[in-house]
Amino acid sequence: QSSVVHSGVLSRLPPCQPSALGSRAEVAGFYWGKYWHSGICKIRQFSNEQAMSCLRNKTVYLLGDSTIRQLFQFYLAAFKLKSNTTKKMPSAYIGPMALLPNKHQLDILFRFHGNPVAKASKWQLKKCIDYVVNVLDAIQSDEKDRVIVLSLWAHFASHSPKLYEDRLRAILDALQRLWERNPRTLVLFKGANTREHKLVFHYMHNSDWLSRDLNRRLKKMISNNSHVGFMDAWDMTNAQFNKHLVHPAEPHVLNLSNQMLSYVCPD
Repeated sequence: QSSVVHSGVLSRLPPCQPSALGSRAEVAGFYWGKYWHSGICKIRQFSNEQAMSCLRNKTVYLLGDSTIRQLFQFYLAAFKLKSNTTKKMPSAYIGPMALLPNKHQLDILFRFHGNPVAKASKWQLKKCIDYVVNVLDAIQSDEKDRVIVLSLWAHFASHSPKLYEDRLRAILDALQRLWERNPRTLVLFKGANTREHKLVFHYMHNSDWLSRDLNRRLKKMISNNSHVGFMDAWDMTNAQFNKHLVHPAEPHVLNLSNQMLSYVCPD
């Protein structure tokens, strides 16, 4: 008996594109080997060369927490490029990080989502902290192809859900203003993922229960917005073979990249 993977069912899925989440199934997909397959849209598997070709001449903004910074670090290593920061710099944790000019014409940057910053063990430069709304509003009106990937959850888990929803509401308003200036801008939200629970702090302030609740609230707030795409991370990490970590081990980031690129280059 043929598997779902080999039966041709997945190849008949629609391409990944922004759409309302309202009618989507609760279970987002499954693993076959190391690759994550969506039950919603066709996720392609990109080689490094295909990924570079897909991202060439585009500006990619990775805005949010360290679980989306993983994508920046993934591309930095995969494409053998250099960035404007080092681990010794005070801004190495929250950015802003950007690729240095390169022959591949890749333009990828990371910025933290602003306060709250739940990293009391390290000092951060105040001038390096900016809010997503300010970053979005600063994007000029032009014909550039832009991809914006947003990830906000981990640092909000120990705060009131109202703070989280108010922040998302402000970001969605800023996105609407951005689409009026740049209608072609592709916007994706990355959901929360599972984490390890080694310390009492993890259970009390950053447990999976709290993170899953924020994930549910995010999906509800964007459920009727047909202009944004959603990158599932919860089911990916819930079903992974590796141990749960707030920064999941490979092949998680590879599969996140494939999800993102499948929206950017669906064909």
